[in-house]
Amino acid sequence: MAKIRKVHNATTEQRLTNKLKIVCDWIDCWRMVVVAGRGMAKSQEIQAERTIGIVEDMPGAPLAFICDTYVNFTTNILPAVKVGWRRKGYHEGIHYVCNKRPPEEWLRKCAIIVDDFRHTIFWYNGAVIFNGSLDRPSLLAGKSVVHLFSDEAKYQPDKKVDNAFPILRGDATLFGHSVYFLGITATTDMPNVTEGEYDWVFRFAKDMNPDRIKIILDAFEYLNSLRIKLYNEFHGKRNESRIEKLVKDIEKWEERLRKARYEQTFFINASSLANIQFLTVKYIKGLIKSLGIEDFLKSVLGMRPTLKRALRFYTNLTESHFYTDGYNYTFLDTFGYSEDIPDDCRSLKYLRRNEKLEAGLDVGNMKSLVIGQPQGGIYRCLKFMYTIPPFSFRELADNFLAYFRHHERKELDLYYDRAANNYESMKEDDAGRIKEMIEKDSDGNRTGWQVNLMSRKQPNIAQSAEYEFMLALMKEETPGLPALRIDAANCKELKASLERTPAIVKYVRGKKVTSKDKRSEKLPIDRLPMESSNPSDAFKYLLMRKDWLKLTKPKKSTPFVKVGRV
Repeated sequence: MAKIRKVHNATTEQRLTNKLKIVCDWIDCWRMVVVAGRGMAKSQEIQAERTIGIVEDMPGAPLAFICDTYVNFTTNILPAVKVGWRRKGYHEGIHYVCNKRPPEEWLRKCAIIVDDFRHTIFWYNGAVIFNGSLDRPSLLAGKSVVHLFSDEAKYQPDKKVDNAFPILRGDATLFGHSVYFLGITATTDMPNVTEGEYDWVFRFAKDMNPDRIKIILDAFEYLNSLRIKLYNEFHGKRNESRIEKLVKDIEKWEERLRKARYEQTFFINASSLANIQFLTVKYIKGLIKSLGIEDFLKSVLGMRPTLKRALRFYTNLTESHFYTDGYNYTFLDTFGYSEDIPDDCRSLKYLRRNEKLEAGLDVGNMKSLVIGQPQGGIYRCLKFMYTIPPFSFRELADNFLAYFRHHERKELDLYYDRAANNYESMKEDDAGRIKEMIEKDSDGNRTGWQVNLMSRKQPNIAQSAEYEFMLALMKEETPGLPALRIDAANCKELKASLERTPAIVKYVRGKKVTSKDKRSEKLPIDRLPMESSNPSDAFKYLLMRKDWLKLTKPKKSTPFVKVGRV
């Protein structure tokens, strides 16, 4: 009767949930891959519930949470999952600790020896979750885990994910009994590969056996009906013989359900409409207006984007032009998971703090600033900053001053559009304004920065000229031009702009002319940073300097002169 008393003492709970979460709870198999639209609580509910279930099912197990960058994990993913853990009664300091040595009693329960507690989440039953940031391969080096978690999977490059999978090689003698042994839990919203996102999760769709998933659902439904009957018996007249029989039936069906779930993959692509009872029709209508039909189909309805017919303006741009190891973890590792990580230039791995900075400036409704440095044969775009109304130049300058306050050589070469020189004679030009605001703070005090205006009296840059220059720059075959490298995390708006800006091809007097489609600059203000061509214009001004432009122009051929005998 011990098991009966255990069932009797169990408590029930009521939850507000959605259909997707119910289906995930019922199926709960070896591999679970969820592609779901906005507002589906993928981190706070699905990931949080799965981590708890797996930690409880495999006490002492080594686990890993992979993500695109360490900073994204600590500032976005982990805080959201923690909210879900708290809702379910699991609290930091009581049930788990982050980034520090746990109590000795917890350590003794762990199946492996852990002597470095940085980048770990250690649980009361000895289970440990390692942070497997894909921008820091060393965090996973030598690890052996029994389950992988992945949130925001669309930001994780396929090759780096493939390199992480081999760590799934845990001890079968200790954990092979578990349904979750060597499985994965991946969640994301719909990726768009045409915009530089990654769709590796779709490789698991073909592994799902729909007939087996239906068997799992049927088994759980019947098991759940038995549990309800048992609960009613304990809260009714308590017929002991019926209780005994129900307990035996429940044990039998729990084992059947476990076998049905074993080595099964569940893949689902869910629309946000599955949660409409909580999101409301008003919210969905608002998304149609704010996102536009293309993004609405992808981000809300879960429709997989197809390749765009329009030619990209930056057609030679590839993944090789971006780097994902741009964080200085020697600095960031001095802060724990629960501490606020300072957002300043000390976190930039490739910044040379004793050398001057360069920046490209674009003005308009959205004010964009791309900060870079030439570093030998490489040009690095290190940081992107912007302001949108009601904020303007003062806020942009303040953001720059705050972020680079620890930069040692306070000198900035500023490149910009000819339009920023307008009204120079009236001392109202935009380039002059941003120069003054960086050199003097809002109180008029000198900041120590010197800003050099590099584009005075420069000619206008035609879009056709930009197209030809960027073809050459990104092809990386022109002698004298640097190899372009852009920080994917710290310049994410710039990355999105370069990847999604389309080209317009026209024929003028029979000659093909390619220009940039700038209609995205008329989007609602809050959509400009990630969806418009504005950031790419600041990028253009930074790189299309006179010396580099000359290298890409066709050389004039020397006329042939026939020389005769004198």
